[in-house]
Amino acid sequence: MTLMKGNKKLSLVRIMDGEICKNEYQGAKGAFLLYADTKDIERIKREKGSAIFSAFETKIQDLSGDVLQEAVDKTNLSEDPFALDEEEAQQKLANKLVHNFRNAAADAINMFQKETSLTIDITAFTPSLIFYQKGCETTQTDPQNGESGS
Repeated sequence: MTLMKGNKKLSLVRIMDGEICKNEYQGAKGAFLLYADTKDIERIKREKGSAIFSAFETKIQDLSGDVLQEAVDKTNLSEDPFALDEEEAQQKLANKLVHNFRNAAADAINMFQKETSLTIDITAFTPSLIFYQKGCETTQTDPQNGESGS
């Protein structure tokens, strides 16, 4: 999977999971797709060594968590009384969250790119989004191996 960002072709390099509670009742979880310019990756490896990507990975995970929290906080997760059915209600929520995620991510991604010279984009994978409206409790997982942590 690829996408264009300006004149750069970005390739899917990682799928990340995220889960955030807005409050004790509402929240969201889903998958987020990380795209990067493979030419930038090769250049940075050549110039700075591949170890630098471990620091980038931590920055991207932190950035993604902050963006998801901001997007969930800005999204009204209450049940939509005008939705025709559960599927339509979920789709409306997904569209709102994706919009808020994109807006929240724009500045954070630009800042990351300026600091690292690595062109990236992070998008929510809409079909994976699940919304909590009657109780939310996140479980922290280790993104490296998917195991629960503390």
